[in-house]
Amino acid sequence: MVSALPATGTISRDKDRRLRVAMKIIDRQSGGTARSTATLSDDGMTLSGKTTQLLVVEGDGKRRSATVDYEWVARKFAGSTKAARK
Repeated sequence: MVSALPATGTISRDKDRRLRVAMKIIDRQSGGTARSTATLSDDGMTLSGKTTQLLVVEGDGKRRSATVDYEWVARKFAGSTKAARK
């Protein structure tokens, strides 16, 4: 199942003039949130960021939560579409 969750955020430039994205995603049903910040590399090929996620679950009449912090990197694939299909 895929759900659309409300998100807010900003796009700005950091002190080195690189693009920076900050966003917050909220799951209104559970109360969970995710806050991320990411910066695009100078060559536009790498997006690196940090996320703090609050996970909330309910079961057996109890509400449980956990906070997870993680760093991530996304790289743009530079090959051709035809090469990727083989």
